[in-house]
Amino acid sequence: MLKKSIVVIALSLNLAACGGGDPIAGKVEGNGQQVALISANGAVYKIDNSKFENWKATISKDEQLPDSKAGLLALRDKYASVELVQQQFSDSDFLSKPELDFENYVKDIDETGGKFVAEINETIQKSQQYLDSVATQKGRSDEAKAELDKKKQALSSQLQALDEAFSQSRAKAATYFIKYDKKEFRVSNELVKEASRETRYGNKSDDKPIEDCREFVTSSTWLFRDEAKTNVYGEQYEHEGRHYCPYFQMPGYTPDEKAKLKAKLPQAAIDELRNASGAYIRQLKSSPQIKKDLARVDRDNPQLVEQVNSFGWRERQRYNRAENNIRYAEDEKKRLLAMPAKLIEADSLKLLSEELEKAKPIYELGMFYDAMEKASDIQPDGTFTVKTDANYLLVIDLMDKPNPRSTQVAVMRVSDDDEQIVTVTTDDFIRYSSVPQLSFQ
Repeated sequence: MLKKSIVVIALSLNLAACGGGDPIAGKVEGNGQQVALISANGAVYKIDNSKFENWKATISKDEQLPDSKAGLLALRDKYASVELVQQQFSDSDFLSKPELDFENYVKDIDETGGKFVAEINETIQKSQQYLDSVATQKGRSDEAKAELDKKKQALSSQLQALDEAFSQSRAKAATYFIKYDKKEFRVSNELVKEASRETRYGNKSDDKPIEDCREFVTSSTWLFRDEAKTNVYGEQYEHEGRHYCPYFQMPGYTPDEKAKLKAKLPQAAIDELRNASGAYIRQLKSSPQIKKDLARVDRDNPQLVEQVNSFGWRERQRYNRAENNIRYAEDEKKRLLAMPAKLIEADSLKLLSEELEKAKPIYELGMFYDAMEKASDIQPDGTFTVKTDANYLLVIDLMDKPNPRSTQVAVMRVSDDDEQIVTVTTDDFIRYSSVPQLSFQ
């Protein structure tokens, strides 16, 4: 079966008995698709027996890549002399053309960076052009984002200030409890730890102004009236039309022990507990609304959000990549320009060695083509014309780049008893690797 790859159909004609140099017709047999592929991409080539034998001798040698600079350059000259190698390695600095001034190549890179710096500069230029093209759009988006962030930061700062005020004042007030023994008041934890707990703080509220917080809380907490009398009360706090009495609950096992501890505290401790109670109620009542406002910043500023989104996430990724590309390219450029000439030469020879290894099968395939001369095109119906004084190969190339590993060969031999037409079918294939076993002498 004919595969969609490089296909070589080899036709060996032994027609001396038919009369030297007489034309003879050939035809490719197969289904319509196969014939169409061959006729569109094929041609018949005349074999030069001497060159073919030389090619066989060349590929039979299992030569290792040279270790020396001179050996590598000599092999380069040999490979680069073949047109197929030049075509396949058209982007190579070493194999795209027959001539190479290696010393000047290294010198150019050492002094100017050669094509490598030119490519780096091109990368920098393209990236910078993109950055410049979106600078205005990104700038507007960044300004809008900064405005939104400013609003969010202001609200976040308010939350943080409320939290810190309560936390710090609570901790400061608790320090006054350090010198008292927990056993005296039958408390399981150290008093300083108990006094610093958030749950020690509470409040009672009314929709009317409260004349005396202690009396108000005591009268409204009849089950815990004695405990309520031992609380330390902060100043009344009004929030959204409602009045709150914040307080600190004394540690202690019984109301009497609570009252005893309160009596031992200095006035400075009482003042700090009152301050902490005030910080507690302000944080408790103000934080929820601030959190709601913080969550609604984007919703309340649709124009700013739209302006931010005008330079979206994907564009920002692309922008960041362009900036990173420029930084990387600049660093690579500095590294390359600082590289000593000996290292440049060593790296260049290493790269040349790698390319020569890849070029070897292409060189051999190129020499294979060089052992032939085009004799006839393939007509749409699969027919072609040859003469009886030579051997021929029908070459089909269905790929952009020839590859020896996907090459196939079909062989037909014609005796002097054959008619004046040679038929080639697509079932007579052998692999390209078997072609060196053929002989046309």
